[in-house]
Amino acid sequence: LIPFFFFLKAEASDAELENTVGMRGVWVSTVGNLDFRQKQGSTAEKDILKWKTYFLNILDKVEENNLNAIFFQVRPNNDAFYPSEYNAWSSYILGYGKDPGWDPLEWMVNECHARGIEFHAWLNPYRISSGKITMNEVKNKYTDFRNNPAYKEENVLLSDTGAILDPGSPEVKEYLVDVIIRWIEKEIN
Repeated sequence: LIPFFFFLKAEASDAELENTVGMRGVWVSTVGNLDFRQKQGSTAEKDILKWKTYFLNILDKVEENNLNAIFFQVRPNNDAFYPSEYNAWSSYILGYGKDPGWDPLEWMVNECHARGIEFHAWLNPYRISSGKITMNEVKNKYTDFRNNPAYKEENVLLSDTGAILDPGSPEVKEYLVDVIIRWIEKEIN
């Protein structure tokens, strides 16, 4: 967890800082279960409760450190911590493409707001894989998501350290806008 502090004034006394309504937050990286190490395990209620408890412990630390915002990575590897027609469920919850049986993002937002903590969804727009992967493996991964541009070779850049969606591809740009717009529309309705 990487805490950060952002105050609205460049120079302030200690007394002013105590009363400043600035953003004081923490980044929670989910890729590779880096900061959020708890995987759900199964769709059993006890495993869901373990996952939720892990998140609630993070919120306890946020409050203990007088922070007021959390930036949670909800789209780490072209996958999602929420139901999506564009992305499979994140491998960092239960396993790639496995429905956890509930909406973790909706629950996290509600828990944060109940404590007066801002929740900011952090989307990694381009990363497909953090490790070496072949184009055939990428295509197999997205068989059920043919509206995802990762399914087309011309939209994927491969390297020894992973794969990303091509940021210069018009199809990728349109797709990313759709991913965000559809999520916002779902949240509004």
